[in-house]
Amino acid sequence: MLVPKAEPAAARLAYRKRIPLRSRASRIRVLSWLTRLNDLLPERPLHRTSRSWHDRDVREPRIEDAQREKQRPLCTSLRWAVASVLRLQRAVGNGAVTVRRARSGPDAPPPAPAPGVSLPSPPRPIVSPDEKAFDDAVKSGDWATAATSLAKLAMPTTKLPPLTIDQLRLLQDAVTRAHSVLGGVGIVLQLAIAAELQGKGVPATKVAAGAAFGKLETTVDERIDGDKATGTLYAYKINITFTPDNAVIDADEIAFIQTTRLVETASGSNEDHKHTNKKRQTPSATSVDRLRGKKQGWYGMTMDNGMGSGALTVWKKSAPATPAKMRDRASWNQPNTTWQFETMVVCRSGTDAGKVYAVVTWGFTVDGDLKLTEQAPTVTNKQSTEATTAVGNWNDQAAGAAVDRNAPGQMSLPALK
Repeated sequence: MLVPKAEPAAARLAYRKRIPLRSRASRIRVLSWLTRLNDLLPERPLHRTSRSWHDRDVREPRIEDAQREKQRPLCTSLRWAVASVLRLQRAVGNGAVTVRRARSGPDAPPPAPAPGVSLPSPPRPIVSPDEKAFDDAVKSGDWATAATSLAKLAMPTTKLPPLTIDQLRLLQDAVTRAHSVLGGVGIVLQLAIAAELQGKGVPATKVAAGAAFGKLETTVDERIDGDKATGTLYAYKINITFTPDNAVIDADEIAFIQTTRLVETASGSNEDHKHTNKKRQTPSATSVDRLRGKKQGWYGMTMDNGMGSGALTVWKKSAPATPAKMRDRASWNQPNTTWQFETMVVCRSGTDAGKVYAVVTWGFTVDGDLKLTEQAPTVTNKQSTEATTAVGNWNDQAAGAAVDRNAPGQMSLPALK
């Protein structure tokens, strides 16, 4: 005999037991939820003994308990869940039902372990060798390695948010110096670093390398090839200007420290044979760029009282509208050479003494016919480790034997920061 479709079990039970609900909205919400669960249950046939509808299955043939447990359908568990929620609602109201639903949801916290039992440790994330290399380089301050490791990652931008603004600036410098190696990836990293700096509150006008403390400008006035036949010397002349942002610096004077490296292009051997320079050179033949007989390590400074010269204008707090300026002209007739310079804008006196505000590296190469090829000026935030070492060597020379000094009374430079 065909039997009419059963009405929702939850609705029948709610009606038959007259479940007390605090509001009509609560009743609709609870019964709607229970009805959705009930839709997963199979239809109920009429129980022939009582001739009434019940929330019971038609009696099944007895089977072994173990087999029954294996064959227990999903609807039995759902049916039990519906009934247990109804019992909870009748006993303590709808609030308890809401709490139970929240606790049993997908975001519910895991149950507390039994006394004496500890939860297993969560699985450790898999860290690639390049990720580890980047993390280790950041911790040790090896920004050159950090830049090359970052370039190898599939998602390099995920490593930037934990870095501070100062760390991002140093990473920006390392990516800039490695541009010839990184290629297009380096451009992408620069854009990502710039975006991260802006995200940390750095104004767009100060995101570029070397722009944090002011405006650095370079102009090249001369690029002259040499000529062996006529005896013409090759020459390269550059002007560097720094206009500080008075709102972010604390200086009384700003001047320049410059390092130089003059080597034979093919072998890298030193071609700067001045005695006093050789005494303070790094293993790579880099030294503070000062002529023999000069006590000051500041570029172009001829007077002990801090006055400039024709090649140098010192920025002074007493005359803030006049920027710091310097010019340099490198010239010779030696072929097959590489000339490299690193010019640092440094606070000479004041609270920021020794602080590097901006850096520009520049230079050129000369071939066997004295033809000059420029290395375009590149601006960074801070000096290279090679420049830091060169300044330290100048100070060691100033404190060393008098015979090895650049001049009697050679004066130390401030430690760079």
